[in-house]
Amino acid sequence: MVFLNGWKLDSGPCSNCSENDIGLDVTERKQQNYQNRSEFGRWSLEFRSVLLPISKIVVGNITYHEHLEDVINIDITSYVYENTRDEVLMISQHDGWEMERSETVMDISFAGRATDFDIK
Repeated sequence: MVFLNGWKLDSGPCSNCSENDIGLDVTERKQQNYQNRSEFGRWSLEFRSVLLPISKIVVGNITYHEHLEDVINIDITSYVYENTRDEVLMISQHDGWEMERSETVMDISFAGRATDFDIK
């Protein structure tokens, strides 16, 4: 997933940004300044258990087994936080804004079964 984020200057992942940061990966800076992993939102993986009866689902280091609910929600906030790279695209010191490009790569294993799912 790739998404663009517009922020009031110094309120996003790029702490103490300047024009010198354009093009730089600021992921480490974000992780140092934002200890709360849900600071930029909570993420969950949702799907219907009818499609995957009693099977294993793996998202990074999260493994989910045997489920009985009709709709399964797995909190993947930590996974997204740890696997998102943030790059500064633009800075406007004059107007007081910054823009970052964030990219998250997810390796989701449904034990070899095809299914539909939502990431929220």
